[in-house]
Amino acid sequence: MHDLTISSEQLRAVYQELAQRHLEADEMLSKIDEPELMLLKAHLLIEEVLFALLSHKMKNAVPLERARLTFSQLVSLVNGLYDGEDLGGAWLYIACHLLNKIRNRLAHNAKPEGLQEDISSFVSFVMENDKPKNPPLDQLRFALSSIHGCFAGILALHKKVALVPECFGGMTFQTKIMLSKVLAHGNSVNA
Repeated sequence: MHDLTISSEQLRAVYQELAQRHLEADEMLSKIDEPELMLLKAHLLIEEVLFALLSHKMKNAVPLERARLTFSQLVSLVNGLYDGEDLGGAWLYIACHLLNKIRNRLAHNAKPEGLQEDISSFVSFVMENDKPKNPPLDQLRFALSSIHGCFAGILALHKKVALVPECFGGMTFQTKIMLSKVLAHGNSVNA
């Protein structure tokens, strides 16, 4: 018999991490007036969350740290590892590839041609897939924060689901989410 009660401290830690990631990203991006710099900074912040998602799925993340993967490789690996577990966030991977295209233009060209069109396409794509309740004042910042926030949310959710003991390893991800919700509300399940 296992007591599967998840403590409120454990859950609070997960949600505090999520809130902290959102605040850090929004604070950093809100201080930047130049769209190009905002894009580069957000690219780095998203890359950090992607790396954290990969690390979360690994038993030993040390080899990952040494691998020096590109952003595109990180996106593809996260997509493969979290396929079906991203809860409808498949558009995030396309958005990341669009962002990476913009980042590469900025990093490799002093005067990148077609940059504004790429930015407009990127922002439109994100806005279509993550429809804001109210129109944001800064659509680019909204788009960048949205991608970061969605990946940070997936990470927080997976950390929460990871609190469900390994003895339930045969469950689908959706079942683990449902069980973690039951446990989060202070109910216990004995196995």
